[in-house]
Amino acid sequence: MLLSAHVSAIILIFAPWINHFEKLKTEEEKLRKNGITPRGDILHFAGGIHIYYLGGRRYLNDTFALGDPLLARLRGENYEGWLIGHVQRKIPAGYRDSVRTGRNVIADPQLHRYLDQLWLVTRSDDLLSPARLRAIFEFNTGQLRPSIN
Repeated sequence: MLLSAHVSAIILIFAPWINHFEKLKTEEEKLRKNGITPRGDILHFAGGIHIYYLGGRRYLNDTFALGDPLLARLRGENYEGWLIGHVQRKIPAGYRDSVRTGRNVIADPQLHRYLDQLWLVTRSDDLLSPARLRAIFEFNTGQLRPSIN
């Protein structure tokens, strides 16, 4: 009895998000119809329930950038009323489409190169490839830092 009341409360809390989740699924279907396999998305807020509801089948993150390797390295927009680690980031032009499709389409050339190297480090299947090791070296020595002002 207590468990069912608890589950009901959780459903009521997250009920408004259900329509949002359904919209995401509809957007995924549109991408599939155009021959694109959806790989992820960036939302205003993407807590654990979002990922759970969507089945964990894709990358999902939010504008607070708590788990996004690119956004976490960008400056926050508004520091007024901020909490540690909870500063909104402006999504660079093309980044959301890059996350959705898995193809880097960021408009800014420096940020585009930076994301290429970042994805090489964080998503490569070949952990010991010379290109990946070189990119890791560039990150660790600060050689790529100027490209994300």
